[in-house]
Amino acid sequence: DVTAAASSGLFETSGATFFGDKGYVGCGIITPVKRRPGQIALTPAQKTINRSVNQIRYVVERSIARLKNWKILKYPFRGPLQKHSEIIRAVVSLENYRTSL
Repeated sequence: DVTAAASSGLFETSGATFFGDKGYVGCGIITPVKRRPGQIALTPAQKTINRSVNQIRYVVERSIARLKNWKILKYPFRGPLQKHSEIIRAVVSLENYRTSL
């Protein structure tokens, strides 16, 4: 994930703020604080930071999980690449409609 995001130039998008999990530490994006080797526990301030970051990330993770319930997004896409974004837009629209009922 880190290699793909970095090589795509995603992190260089001006004016954007990115959040990631602990696997993205050191990429210049906002991540939870990792406990260092030998450190017994995180400080209360570090726990507060982690809670804040994870509350934001939770929304994104749940949204991705909901979209993966759609069979077309659950498995590798085998159709023409030009149709991929159109299909994702359709699934997101249908999911928004379904949840608004």
